[in-house]
Amino acid sequence: MRIKSGLTQELYRRALNSIELEDDVLDELAKVDTRHANKSTASGRLANLMASDIDAINQARDVVIMVIGVPIGSTLAFIGLWRILDWCALVGTAIIVFSTPLPVWLAKLVGSTQRRLKLAQDSRISLVVEYMAQ
Repeated sequence: MRIKSGLTQELYRRALNSIELEDDVLDELAKVDTRHANKSTASGRLANLMASDIDAINQARDVVIMVIGVPIGSTLAFIGLWRILDWCALVGTAIIVFSTPLPVWLAKLVGSTQRRLKLAQDSRISLVVEYMAQ
């Protein structure tokens, strides 16, 4: 939350000090493409920055955590297991690595089951609505 509020504060500070928001830069682009000639305002551009860019930057930390944190954490966990269990750590790590497709398969199975359940539920509800209408 502190990072998001800091980014929001910096965006407002720059927007207030910026001369670009006074000019209608996007009007030149709208003249070129008349099919999509939507008039944009400074407040619209600011709201777009607030809505999309700050959230994208804020959510990018999850990717950084996955790319950096997971390999480092896994390596440290393996080293700790190796010191405690010796060769059994290799067996456990191999089982974990080779069983990674299992959760993907199970998620697909659950998703297809839920889709079938929703279709059955939709048909049942439509029948009830049809009977109630008569």
